[in-house]
Amino acid sequence: MIASFEIFDHVGATLRRVSVGYVMGAIPGILLGLFLGLSQPARRVLGPIFAALYPVPKIAILPLILLIFGVGDASKFVVIAIGVFFLLLYNTMGGVMQTPQIYLDVAKNAGATRLQTFFRIALPSALPNIFTGLRLAAGSSYIIIAAAEFLGARSGVGFFIWASWQTFAVSRMFVGIVVISALGYFTILALELIERKLVPWAKH
Repeated sequence: MIASFEIFDHVGATLRRVSVGYVMGAIPGILLGLFLGLSQPARRVLGPIFAALYPVPKIAILPLILLIFGVGDASKFVVIAIGVFFLLLYNTMGGVMQTPQIYLDVAKNAGATRLQTFFRIALPSALPNIFTGLRLAAGSSYIIIAAAEFLGARSGVGFFIWASWQTFAVSRMFVGIVVISALGYFTILALELIERKLVPWAKH
């Protein structure tokens, strides 16, 4: 499969879907998490809504997403983005809420604007938690995409595993399982290396 490049075609399809969906979910999750962490009134209004939506299994709503977005890549992007969004939202919000109050008080007394407080205090304080969320979201992304490719795809590592199982090609199925495990491992490893560069004050 390596010699024929068959496995690389599936890996490329999975990585493309995971990358796009990951970015789609991570950016709004981080921004909204920062906002909710700094704004108690917003947490009171939006917190119960997100708390109710978060436990819904993302794979359970995949049939609905397929109806809306079709069986193409768009549905895969959306279901991954939903899973990533909640992990980043809660980790970012938790990181901001753990910011020592004295930092916020000093910034307020020094005349810092909301934007300065946002970027110079809330974001740096939340970065360790944000990277924790990014790692968790990376693992979840591969779980979600594998299940999504089982149901509505003609390429990708998940589809490869499912097709191998249907034809009782057990050895090929295990190849797919090992490959998706390796993808998740190297993605998390890359995020850890980035964290060491960007967040040197975090405990590793």
